[in-house]
Amino acid sequence: RDLFTNDELLSDAYPGTVEYDEVILEVKATRIPVGGGEVDIGRGNAFGGRDEDEDEGPVDPNVELVLDLVSIFSYTEVPFTKKQFIAVLKGYMGKVKKWVQDNKPERLEAFQRGANSFAQQVVGHFDEYQFWVSSESLDNPSMVILSYYK
Repeated sequence: RDLFTNDELLSDAYPGTVEYDEVILEVKATRIPVGGGEVDIGRGNAFGGRDEDEDEGPVDPNVELVLDLVSIFSYTEVPFTKKQFIAVLKGYMGKVKKWVQDNKPERLEAFQRGANSFAQQVVGHFDEYQFWVSSESLDNPSMVILSYYK
């Protein structure tokens, strides 16, 4: 959950790894088809579907591939310029820093180190990222969720 808006941003059904001095949670997302009419329930050719090793063939033009987390948690994509993102990140990380100071002061140094390292990584590779926010809090921005191809 988001620390300040209490929006559900993720579920424990999606395990992740903590990175950047335990400041960032990295979770693997996969692209899933949305739309179209054919559904393969995983039984392969038993019900007329494809075998696992069979080529998937042409992509249905009515099917859109979206990140599973975006679809499940209803994230909304936000187009940021680098300057806008830096301003949003500074504001949010400032709020988190205050929370850490008040609630877990022993983590403050590691938080600052990890947050700075993460910010440098994102800014240095800015064009490789997509940015999302929780649709629940469009009027009261929550944490920005980032995605990139790894």
